[in-house]
Amino acid sequence: MLFNLKLGQYSGTGFGGATIRRIAVTHNTVIS
Repeated sequence: MLFNLKLGQYSGTGFGGATIRRIAVTHNTVIS
């Protein structure tokens, strides 16, 4: 969960939002 929140923050900065968002979804699936 904290990991996803961190990715959300990076995504908000426009730091390669689409890619990071994609990674977040993948990790979220694995973790959950």
